[in-house]
Formats: sequence, C-alpha cells, structure tokens
Amino acid sequence: MKNQNPLVRRLRILLLFFGLFLLTAVVTLSDAQIVHGNENRAKSISSNAQTETVEASRGIITDRNGKVLVGNKLAYSLEFSSKDFTSDDELNTAILRLVNLMQSSAVSWNDTLPVQMAAPFDLTGYDNVTGLESLLKKHKIAYTKGDSLTIGVTGAQLLSVLRNDYGVDSSLSDSDARLIVGVRYGLELSRIQDVKYTFASDVSVELISQVVDGEFKGVTAGTSSVRVYNTTHAAHILGYIGSIWSEEWNSNEETGYVGYKDKGYSMNALVGKAGGTASAVGTSLAISAVLELPAMTLVSRLQKRFSPGFFLRFAAGAEVVKFLIFYLAHSMPLIYLGHCMQFFQFAVYAPATVYYVAAALPERDQLKGQLLIYVAGSGLGGALGNLLGGRLLDRSGIQAALLLGTVSAAASLLTFCLSTREDSR
Repeated sequence: MKNQNPLVRRLRILLLFFGLFLLTAVVTLSDAQIVHGNENRAKSISSNAQTETVEASRGIITDRNGKVLVGNKLAYSLEFSSKDFTSDDELNTAILRLVNLMQSSAVSWNDTLPVQMAAPFDLTGYDNVTGLESLLKKHKIAYTKGDSLTIGVTGAQLLSVLRNDYGVDSSLSDSDARLIVGVRYGLELSRIQDVKYTFASDVSVELISQVVDGEFKGVTAGTSSVRVYNTTHAAHILGYIGSIWSEEWNSNEETGYVGYKDKGYSMNALVGKAGGTASAVGTSLAISAVLELPAMTLVSRLQKRFSPGFFLRFAAGAEVVKFLIFYLAHSMPLIYLGHCMQFFQFAVYAPATVYYVAAALPERDQLKGQLLIYVAGSGLGGALGNLLGGRLLDRSGIQAALLLGTVSAAASLLTFCLSTREDSR
C-alpha cells in the first residue's frame, strides 16, 4: 500500500482540529444563547442596571372652589458623594470650598450635626436618634439611652472626636472644622442608612450653574418635588411633615404598632406628622355615628331624673366644647376627640327636643313645635350657616370659620340657658 502524502495527513489533522473547535464553539454558544438565554440576559441587565429612588409628588389639596391650598413645585437639589475622593484631605477641602460657596450665595444647606455652628459649640437637639446612636457607637462616644438618647460628652468634645476621626486639618479654625464635620456627619449618616446625601434642597438655577461651571467635585444636581402651602390656616387638617422620631422607627409587638423601619422607610425620610386623609375623615365620621345611638338610649333612660331643658343646655355646652377643640386642634387625635363630643352633643340634643316639646306644649301643638325646631335648626339655620361658613372660608380661612362656629355655639348655650324652663319634665 502506498504511503499517504505527509502534507495531506497534516491537513486532515488540522481540519479535524478546527472542526472540533467549531463544534465546541457552536455547543457553547447554543448553551449560552438558547438553553440559558433568558437567565444570562437577566444577569446582564442586572449587572448594568443602577437603582435610584425617585421621590413621588404628593397629592394636591383644593378648597371647594378649586383653589389650590397645598400643592407641589419642581425644585433643584444638590447631592454630594465621597466615592470619588481618595483621601480625607481632598474630601475636606472640597467640602469647605462648597460650603463657602453656599455662604457667599446666602443659601442654607443640610447640617444635622447636634452641635452649634459657633463657639462654644454646645449640643443642640436632634431628630434622627437611630442614626445618631449608630454613629456614636462607631466612634466610641459615650451616651445613655432610656426614654430618650443623651450624649455623654459636651458639644466641643463631640466636635473634637469627629474632627480627629474625619482627618480635618489641625491648621483650620474651629469654625471651618465645624462646617466640614457637619457635612461629613451627614455623609456618614447617609451611608449608615444606605441613602443618598442631599446637601441642599430647593436651590436656584443660578447656584446650579455656579456649581457646574466651578467644577465642584463630588457634587451632582438633581430634581425633587417640594410641598407648597398657599395658606397659613388649618395645619391640623392640611397636614405637615417632619423627620421620623425614634419611637416611630421601631415596631412595638406589645401595642401592635408597626414602625417605619418595617414599612420600608429610610431613617432620613420625611413622614406626615399631622393632617387628615380621606381615611381619617371616614374614621372621624364613623366615631360620631357609632357614639350617637348609645347616647340616645341613655337619654331616654335618664329623662325621668332630669328635665328636657337640662339636656338641651347640656348639649349646647357640649357643642361649645366641641367647636373649641376643633379650633385649638393641631393633630388628628384632637380632631377625633372633638368628634367624640357627638356623644354629649347631637345625640343628647335630638331626643331632648322631642321631650321638651312634649313637656312644654299641648298635644295638639307638639307636631307643629317639632316641625318649627327642625326648620329653624336643620333648615334655615343649616342653610344660613353653610352660606356664611363658605363665604368666611373663602375670605378668611378655616380658622375664622371655626371661630365663628365656637362663638355661635356659645350664643346657643346662652339662649338655651335663658329660654328653657327648668320645671319642664
């Protein structure tokens, strides 16, 4: 048998090698693109995606004429990050430069360090107790915690410890060091809470331009929604927001309270502190309705011991207290308390009018008397009250309307005291 040409044999081996290589590549690509295509695609997207928390706009509150009482506006904010800095000196220099720009522009920035801005650097109040406690532990600063958190050092000592830990240059003045430490404190709290550090909120376009043109390292511009209040009245109804308090953060199994931590809020989130919603209005009306029936039953049992005139005067007095609570209320619990007065007010007034008419008028005139009371109270009186109240709301606001209601209730009490007969049973 004639030997094969060595060149042909080598060519076949080379073709076999490339064929195996091509087959391996096809199998590998098929596995990656077809068999595990969806899984690999999801991994690719997740590795390139960035998570960003977008602040949602809150609802708009209007009066009965459609006039906006509480709305929103688009605002610019400055966010600061330390990830692009390689040393404390570089970071502290950038912070001081940025703060000096804010001071020269007369713009405030977020500084929550519980130390005064100037000597003698005394301690001040603080809201974010949970974040502060974590920071004190990290820097080994003494504190005690009972019903509230108490820092175990003076403000100057706290500033000195943080100044040393943050590597602030010793040649800087205490005032400049306080400015730098305040921002570093905010940055550290944000890292503990895993949120972005908003250096300044609701800043002007001009300031944004200065920051961009001045190439301030670590600073980025963002947008947010800012609440705008077009009235100074009825904060207890329209609501206001504030920082989360320490007692609101953690849940309490004994009372069943679910804290903001378990609701997915961050420590630096702003939450509603007062003000009603549609559900709160429903709750308050439900309280009034539930309390009326037992009060009416109680009046029917007590009417033999007390005169109808007494019940009318009692109901009028409860009306005064009710309106006074609404007028002075600054939170929803007080609004609920005001609606609880329905037990003593309308629920007593309604059956008392029936008993009073029955005791004061002959039987042939009792139906006429009940009709006159209804027309005067719910008919003409209600229509006149709605008209005057609406006008007053438009011209002077809710507080003025509540004050009118309180004065009217007091006038009703005086009228009942002068006109009802004590011996009517």
